[in-house]
Parts: sequence; C-alpha cells; structure tokens
Amino acid sequence: MLVGALAFLLLTDRGQTRLLLDDLRVAVGRRSLDERYRNDALWNAWGYLNANTSTDSRVLAAAFYTTIGASSGGLFWVDRASYVTDSHTEGFFHFSDWPSFLASVHMARINYVVIFDEQYEPDRLGFTYESLKNEYPFCRRLVDEHGDLVYQYERLRIYRLRDLSSVIG
Repeated sequence: MLVGALAFLLLTDRGQTRLLLDDLRVAVGRRSLDERYRNDALWNAWGYLNANTSTDSRVLAAAFYTTIGASSGGLFWVDRASYVTDSHTEGFFHFSDWPSFLASVHMARINYVVIFDEQYEPDRLGFTYESLKNEYPFCRRLVDEHGDLVYQYERLRIYRLRDLSSVIG
C-alpha cells in the first residue's frame, strides 16, 4: 500500500501533491483546519460570522454560484441560519423586479450578506432567464444601498444590512 501511495504522489503534479499532503496532515491531526485554511477567503468569512454575529443572525450568500461555482456550500461552516440567492437552488428570493426582491429579503429577516466584489462567469453555458440576469445586480444594489461593510478578505465582502422596514411598500 505504501508503494502504491508513493507512486501516486510521484505521478501527480507538485501542486496537487502539496494539497493532498496538507489534507492528510489535517486528517491525522498534525494540522488544524485553521492552519490549513488560514489564507482561504471563505474560511476566514465563516470565522468572522461565527465570532462576530449573534446566534439569531440570518446570513445570505449572494450570487455565489455565478461568482465562484459554489452554492449553499459557500456557507457550510457558518453556525447561523443561512440562505442562498442562487435561483436554481433557492426559490424564496424573487428576482422579477427590485421591490419584490427587497420584500423577500425583508421577509427572510436577512441581516448579513456575503458577496464577492464582482461577478465572474467564465463562458457560462446554459439558459438565460430573468432570475439569473437580475441576481448579482440586485444583490449588489442591496448592499450598496442598505448595507454597511463590516468585513473584507480579498474579493469577499460581508455587509450588515440596515432595517428595511422603512423602504418596503
């Protein structure tokens, strides 16, 4: 088994081998998850949310699928009620128009939004529909108009939303 493992490590590229060894160190307890992922934007965001928000907070991962290709997994380690805007997994947030979107965010009582500073869709294949077209722009507008930046790590931002009661019709 050791010979097979050694052959596997020699045949994989160096970057892949390093990642496998890092994961192996975590698996056997030689490194902690914090040590392994200390430079990972999402890991640091999860840590911030878990340490700096109340346990009844509600967190929205905004347009993660079209930005980084991860949907609900984007909030995997967050110990708070979490939602995603990704229209293929979450039908709760309405993207047909701005007032409907704002009302759905208010109804969910979202008070933190995790969003990347820009959307990234490398040669996306598939259908185009209203929800997809409006998802990132609506989320961006939400934090620009109703949020306060509370955390930033590389391209990832966390905003605390102000009360939306006064703007809901």
